[in-house]
Amino acid sequence: MNLEHTPVLVNEVVELLEPKSAGVYVDGTVGLGGHAAAVLQASALHGRLIGIDLDSEALAVAKGKLHEYRGRWTLIQGNFARLDQVLATHAVTEIDGVLLDLGV
Repeated sequence: MNLEHTPVLVNEVVELLEPKSAGVYVDGTVGLGGHAAAVLQASALHGRLIGIDLDSEALAVAKGKLHEYRGRWTLIQGNFARLDQVLATHAVTEIDGVLLDLGV
């Protein structure tokens, strides 16, 4: 797996999501965690992120990248198409923003 991936449009993502401390955000295509890290940094000190990805190897890399924000994120192997189930499983009833990097 290429660990040198640089996420695109990070500044634009953060600008559009406007992360706030204590906000809850979903990265439905968390990949290696680049956008997720930016959202967590912008939502300091209490923002929370739920990251979803099908790729277990990518999630392992993301876990390492997000280590400094431990306690503020949950990574889930799955498909964002089941977001309602993921949120219900984690007792999340409201979110403040969603990111889906579909690479189109």
